[in-house]
Amino acid sequence: MKIVIIVSCVLIVLFEIWFRTKQKKEKTNIEDALTQALLKQNFKEFDRLIESEEAYKRIAPFNRLYMKLNASFIRDNEKEIENCVDALLKIRMNQAQKDDFYSKVFGYYAQKENKERASYFRNLILKECKKENLHVMANRLYSIYIDKSDEFLQDLLSENVSLKGPQKATNDVLIAQIYNNKNDFENEKKYLKLFEQDIKGE
Repeated sequence: MKIVIIVSCVLIVLFEIWFRTKQKKEKTNIEDALTQALLKQNFKEFDRLIESEEAYKRIAPFNRLYMKLNASFIRDNEKEIENCVDALLKIRMNQAQKDDFYSKVFGYYAQKENKERASYFRNLILKECKKENLHVMANRLYSIYIDKSDEFLQDLLSENVSLKGPQKATNDVLIAQIYNNKNDFENEKKYLKLFEQDIKGE
């Protein structure tokens, strides 16, 4: 199983959790319809709604483009991802939006081993994001996917002792990638199997 496929699965799961738990009192009918279409992976309906006059009128520019970006991630549509990323970079963002957008896009480019774009967004995270956990994430992913280093292997293994569910599953993916970098395919397979269990909460 390719790591990039597994990361796509993580994106889908985290995206669903984020939308289902998000508290937004002013949420409109169009946003709800878009969310449901995306969760059901009804992309034809999603594309129709996201480009509708109602979507442009009722959804803030960042939120509309960010929904398109998430849909593009799920579909692994590289051209549309690039278009959304470039459009979002032109929009003024608050800190929470920067944190979420920069970290998600950086993770995508790191996993695609796109050094130029990964470096650009890593620098944005280190410069403009204040949360220490985002800095840790950026340095880890860059080390693992771009530098092909095993620098963080012991840290990840130690953390996994006390982690559960999606958090542990995320570490499983990173550990598997490190073993892939080391051509240790037996341990890579082991942690991919653990990922499948941990993402289900088993």
